[in-house]
Amino acid sequence: MDESRTFRSLRALLIDVVAPVVAYFGLRALGVAVLPALLAGGGVAALDAVLSLIIQRRLRPLPIFACCTFALTGTLAYLSGDPRLLLLKPSIASAAIGLFLLALACLPSTLDRLLSPLIARGSELRAAHWRTAWDTRPPLRRTMRLACLLAGLAVLAEAAARAAVVFSFTVGQSLFLAHGPAVILVIVLIAIARFMVAPAVTGAMADDNPDPKAPGAA
Repeated sequence: MDESRTFRSLRALLIDVVAPVVAYFGLRALGVAVLPALLAGGGVAALDAVLSLIIQRRLRPLPIFACCTFALTGTLAYLSGDPRLLLLKPSIASAAIGLFLLALACLPSTLDRLLSPLIARGSELRAAHWRTAWDTRPPLRRTMRLACLLAGLAVLAEAAARAAVVFSFTVGQSLFLAHGPAVILVIVLIAIARFMVAPAVTGAMADDNPDPKAPGAA
């Protein structure tokens, strides 16, 4: 499981970060114009999404969304003549995720439906404990909604900061500097998970488990 997760993370890093940089500077060194060079780098991620769709033979929201945002930003960059618009693809994705998290913070029942499978981890006992805790503990619901709200705001801030970087520096500089806000975002999300979500979940599961030696015990 850990090896598979590490492989997926490394693969995402290569496709989303390394490939655009290598393709851009490599093609620019060969005399290719800025926009085609950016399209080639971004096309790697879009092609990977299409291949994943074909190989797995099922519709997945994220690859479809990636292809749509690439097509949108590529079209806008071509029509406007500003290749920097193509670099806004991650900002669009972050903005969509941020708005989704904000919506979840306002919809506790939906938030619960999304959290329950993650907390239960396939255990009916854990699922029952989580259901009891969620239904009977207003502080737990407030904490999870607040965490969701803060995460949404952090993701939206990252989207805005990335866009600001794109329009403040050259294309080549932005390919490197635009990842700075993402690094800060990861740190913020880890802090929210570590100091808000984890203690709330652990405390709820431990207090609602009648037998500390039971499989569902935190």
